[in-house]
Amino acid sequence: MWNDAWAARTPIHNIQHKFAVHVRGPNHVVRNNIIDLDGLDLLPPFTVLAGYRRVNIAVDAPPIHNHNYTYENNIVCSSSGAFFQIGGKVDKQTFKRVDNNVYYNRDGRHSFRQLTLDDWRGMGLDAHTQLADPMFVDRKKHDYRLQPDSPARALGFQEIETSEIGLKEGFPYEIGRTDP
Repeated sequence: MWNDAWAARTPIHNIQHKFAVHVRGPNHVVRNNIIDLDGLDLLPPFTVLAGYRRVNIAVDAPPIHNHNYTYENNIVCSSSGAFFQIGGKVDKQTFKRVDNNVYYNRDGRHSFRQLTLDDWRGMGLDAHTQLADPMFVDRKKHDYRLQPDSPARALGFQEIETSEIGLKEGFPYEIGRTDP
């Protein structure tokens, strides 16, 4: 995870039994990402450690303060309906800003650390976020370009340039080949 303005240059999808984005430590910014998790037994796309935590109990060092997280302008699709998993106690310092995201669950289920959307928003989070279909060109084929009337556009999501993503010509290995 990169500190400050971490943004995927490709959509995150097809992850099984993992969190898509896991943050700990101070001041992480997760902005303008597409995360599409679909399947059985999924973990929430975002996992956050809150409060103070020791990084390694074998090292005599002060604990890390996990706080000031920013999540904005992300598009998150999750068939589980859970969008955040938070370890530790959330307080006023945990999040700096969480807003202008689009969360989508085709069954209309949405939870935030076992909280309802109203409770989540009552903490000052996701005030302008929409629970809506982000309107991808073709989600099943992983074409994550947005249709013109996508709600994500109105919230400030910036399209990700995908023309340079993927293996380059001359890449030395074939997909599926195990020996160099």
